[in-house]
Amino acid sequence: MTTPEGRVKRKVSAYLKSLGDSCYYFMPVQMGYGASALDYMGAYKGKAFAIETKASGNHPTALQQFTIQRMRQAKMAVFVVSCDEELEHVKRWFGGDNAAQIRLVEEGHQRQHQNREGSRQASKAGRRHRAAQGGQSPTEAEEEMKGGGNDAA
Repeated sequence: MTTPEGRVKRKVSAYLKSLGDSCYYFMPVQMGYGASALDYMGAYKGKAFAIETKASGNHPTALQQFTIQRMRQAKMAVFVVSCDEELEHVKRWFGGDNAAQIRLVEEGHQRQHQNREGSRQASKAGRRHRAAQGGQSPTEAEEEMKGGGNDAA
C-alpha cells in the first residue's frame, strides 16, 4: 500500500519524467552522513532545483527547513509539494519565467510555512547538524554563526 507522501512522490516523479532530457534529477537516499538533502535534487535547462514532498497537511522538519533556507540562499529553486495545487506551482516554474515563479513560490511558502518558532528550531537543528559533522560542540557552532569563529581564507 502506498503512503500519502508516496502518492505525492509518484505525481512529482511522473511530471519530472515527462520533461525528458531537459531535466536531470535524482532522489538522494539519506544515510545520516554528509550534507542534508531534500527528496528530489536536479537541474532543468541550467537551473538547479530541489523538491521536498509531504503528505497533505504535513510540513518540513526543522532540519529540512534549515536545508531549504540554505538552498534558497544559494539561489536554488526549492519547492515543498503536498498537494496538486503546489505541484501546479512547480509546473509553472518549469514552464515559464523562472525568476518570477521562484519569487512567487517562495513568497507563498514563507507565508504558509514559516513562523518564528520554526525558524528558531531550524537554526538550532542546523547548528547541531553542522557541529556533529564538523566535530564542533554546539556552542562553537553557535559562536561561528554569530561571526565569532575564525574563517580560514
